[in-house]
Amino acid sequence: MGPLLLTTSQVAALLQVSRWWVYDHGEDLGRVDLGGRHRYLRERVEEYLLERAARPPNHRVTSASPRQSSRRKPPRRVRLLEPATDSRPQSERA
Repeated sequence: MGPLLLTTSQVAALLQVSRWWVYDHGEDLGRVDLGGRHRYLRERVEEYLLERAARPPNHRVTSASPRQSSRRKPPRRVRLLEPATDSRPQSERA
């Protein structure tokens, strides 16, 4: 029996996924936040593996919350400022 809490890297290695995938699925994997660090309950990670093993091979997992697309948003276009005009009366201009 190993430790009760696993690091993000340990979970990623165990599930053979990226660390970012582990962050995205933290709720499903029993994430615990400890002083700004993420740890995962070994028992919940093992349950997740058993659930996945029991599914048909082509079964896709859907989440209750919509996930953000990994595509980047196009850059925002910013309207250029109009050239500054001198609003002083002509008699005051040098």
